[in-house]
Amino acid sequence: MDAFRFFDIKGKGYVNKYEFEDGLKNYGVFSTQNELYLIFRKLDADNDGLLKYTEFADAITPKAAEYASLLSKRVPTFADDALLDIVFSYDTKK
Repeated sequence: MDAFRFFDIKGKGYVNKYEFEDGLKNYGVFSTQNELYLIFRKLDADNDGLLKYTEFADAITPKAAEYASLLSKRVPTFADDALLDIVFSYDTKK
């Protein structure tokens, strides 16, 4: 949930490709339009042009059961937007 909030700053539960692009830019990742298209084509399961939290979570959840279990036990911080930057370590963001 915390990772998704980097992109979904309005708390809608979904982002469009422009919001996703802005979230990436905030962390120094400058993707091309082709890359964004490919990301959405792969992750947007229902092809509605929106990346929902569930689609995002499916994409970043580890496939190995042990790691997926560890991640599922992590409780979101629900930090204020201003503090969201400190939720993840430098290495995790990188």
